Amino acid sequence: TLKDYRTAYTHYQMAVDLNPKAPYAKFCVKSAVFAAQEIAKKDSPTPNALTEGEQLEISAISRFLELWPEDKDTQKMRFLKAYLYYNKGLFKESIPPFLEAIQADPGSKEAQQAATLILDSLTLMQDWESLKETSQTLLHIKGLGNAVFHSQLKAIYRHARKMAKA
Repeated sequence: TLKDYRTAYTHYQMAVDLNPKAPYAKFCVKSAVFAAQEIAKKDSPTPNALTEGEQLEISAISRFLELWPEDKDTQKMRFLKAYLYYNKGLFKESIPPFLEAIQADPGSKEAQQAATLILDSLTLMQDWESLKETSQTLLHIKGLGNAVFHSQLKAIYRHARKMAKA
């Protein structure tokens, strides 16, 4: 049927396996991401753990990033991958892909969102030392954020430094 997203996911991935350089391959991987999103909608929610559909989605996104690291949609895919972890409360897992998004294109909208969510994650984890170091690192990345964002980073750094000493 048209709503058999598990079979669709498998077939899209198999098509890419046959020829990752084929003109249809990018469409197939993006379609696999969509199918995985539809599978995830029907999964039973699990706190602090990825559902099967979310795991499939991350797998398809990772494949996209591997095959098309310079594509116009790559930055959005990086952010989506990190956000899947973040949204499940898997903050430690979300930080590396968020950092990849920042480093790849610091001037993008996704990069500033990623930086904000990294800082939020570290605050929620109450990891003050990492928050202090990360806010300082982010402050020195050229092109990341505007003057308001930089003043917020400085305030976060001061707060984290104070909390780290406490």
